[in-house]
Amino acid sequence: MLEFTEKKEKQAELMAQLERQLLVERKFGIKAHEISKILLKPNGRSVRGGVTYSSVVTMKNGDEIFVVNVNIKKLLDEGVEQ
Repeated sequence: MLEFTEKKEKQAELMAQLERQLLVERKFGIKAHEISKILLKPNGRSVRGGVTYSSVVTMKNGDEIFVVNVNIKKLLDEGVEQ
């Protein structure tokens, strides 16, 4: 029974990851499987005191996409923009 529960949890994690990847593709036109690297550039501090970032996304074909005021890495990993 534990194995079944673990598989369901893994399935839920993978589905959430897919949803985040599709969100990034719809919103910014960036396909996660085509990303070569992500460079985060600090913008400054938010009202809450945290550092805010813009992202430079380098694609496997060499294109660079600059996304202002969005931490693409955090959006893909956690589903939040900053």
